[in-house]
Amino acid sequence: MQRAARRSLCIDRRLAMVVSLLYLIAATPAVACSVSVAPLVFGAVDPLSGADSDSATSVAIDCDGVVSYSIALSSGGGMALERVMTSGSATLAYNLYSDASHGLVWGDGTAGTVLVDGIDPGTGSTHTVYARIPPQPQAVPGTYGDSIVVTVSF
Repeated sequence: MQRAARRSLCIDRRLAMVVSLLYLIAATPAVACSVSVAPLVFGAVDPLSGADSDSATSVAIDCDGVVSYSIALSSGGGMALERVMTSGSATLAYNLYSDASHGLVWGDGTAGTVLVDGIDPGTGSTHTVYARIPPQPQAVPGTYGDSIVVTVSF
């Protein structure tokens, strides 16, 4: 009896969340704010498992007073509804969501994506970015990555 070879997709998926602050002159907060984003890492993924691979990271906003804001995530190397990571010429589909059920694609508020709005009460606030790689049995083993720009508008 022959065993089917199990391909392991060893991927150090560091989705580099690059922080970009967008301060609009008319909407510049009267308080000082900082934004930090933790790296998003999926780790090794088995493409033959038939299961989604999930991960999460966070966007933290800390202001020294009360301020409202919106957070947008760029589409990275693909389109907001179809983000892709690359390893050389190989691609791997994934996406980013604003909810734990992976139903609302977090983007810039256009093309079926949502922005995340919030209010920092002056003590800091954190928003979770949920990530998912759907099963992709034809994926090529490699180290995949993508860069996302986080834009915070006050």
